[in-house]
Amino acid sequence: MAKTALLVGALLALVMCLAATAVSAQRSLECQMVWQGPSSNNSLLECLGNTDRIRSQWPYYLYPAFAALVFIFTVIGLPILFCCHCCSCCEAYVKPKAETDLGVARCCLWMWIVISVLVACGVCVLLVYGSVLLEQAAKQIIHDTEYRTLDYFNDTRANITMLLTNYSADPPTPPSIDLSAFDAVNDNVTYYVHLARNNYLKYFRAAEIVVCCVGSVGVFLMLCMLIFALCRCSGICPIVWSCLYFVFALAFALLAVLFTICIYVMSAGCGEVDLQYSREPGVFQWYLVPWCEKQFDFQALRAQVQSQEQQVSQSACGALLNFCDNDPNYSLENKNHIFMCGNSITDKSQCNSLDDVVDVVLSTYVKPMLTNTLCANQTGMEYLEKCTLIS
Repeated sequence: MAKTALLVGALLALVMCLAATAVSAQRSLECQMVWQGPSSNNSLLECLGNTDRIRSQWPYYLYPAFAALVFIFTVIGLPILFCCHCCSCCEAYVKPKAETDLGVARCCLWMWIVISVLVACGVCVLLVYGSVLLEQAAKQIIHDTEYRTLDYFNDTRANITMLLTNYSADPPTPPSIDLSAFDAVNDNVTYYVHLARNNYLKYFRAAEIVVCCVGSVGVFLMLCMLIFALCRCSGICPIVWSCLYFVFALAFALLAVLFTICIYVMSAGCGEVDLQYSREPGVFQWYLVPWCEKQFDFQALRAQVQSQEQQVSQSACGALLNFCDNDPNYSLENKNHIFMCGNSITDKSQCNSLDDVVDVVLSTYVKPMLTNTLCANQTGMEYLEKCTLIS
């Protein structure tokens, strides 16, 4: 009897270790093993159905496969065992005749009752906790998409408009570039976010309620089995409840298969997100990014922004060249040239980006001859030889 209990405990521990290993080891779908490179024409179905990829990820399928075996055993094995035990097999356990056989039967009965009650309580806690986390995760994803992803796109659009606006005109002239790609992304994402919040979030709440009910029913049924054993109930009632147990066993076994598949999908999704953070090959970099570039014309927008940025940068450096040159001596002939040009620029064409403008401005300083005149009242300066535009 002790050996049987130890064997059952060892098997349960092995299953839990396999579950933890399968979940924690998952990294990604590894579609980069199937696809040749980044393309919007890459097929997810081709990736998922590739036999080489499936064979390489065999450790990740252990727990779903075990859950599927439990379901098959519940559908086929339990009815066969029930019929065999009731007919002729294991009479010492099912129909004990001697007093010693009666003791063995009751010992086995209590062992399985205790295991069943403990497992039912554990499953109930995990179901409730998992359903709550799932609902919270769904709400958080929608919230982050609306208030972080969309804010990022809108802030990028606003920054482009602000940096490329001609403030020297009255009124300021906005850049003549097509920002419709940002509007298209914003409209599409907003539509799907509102669709998910209005139509699908309620199902997560309903699933949480259903899972709590199912988990509670499981615990209740196991406790009823404990009551039957304590009261030594016999006759038609335990047989009817056995049929009810069988129905719920099928339901829980099927839920186990579905949940383990969801675990695989979600852990693979987390792995894909990690790959995207590091910009490594994966579903995002090799499929979603090319698909987005195909759907939304950011290439043309990038070219327009670069062209407009070059114009604004050259205009800024051209304005600065009216007040600076590379001659350290101040001359009344060029009395407006009171600064030494940063980066020794001589023409506005040397400024092709806003970064170039910033570098030039930071390195522009007052000519040494005019330092005491223009910078004498500057505080916190150790040397007056270089009084920059910033100081």
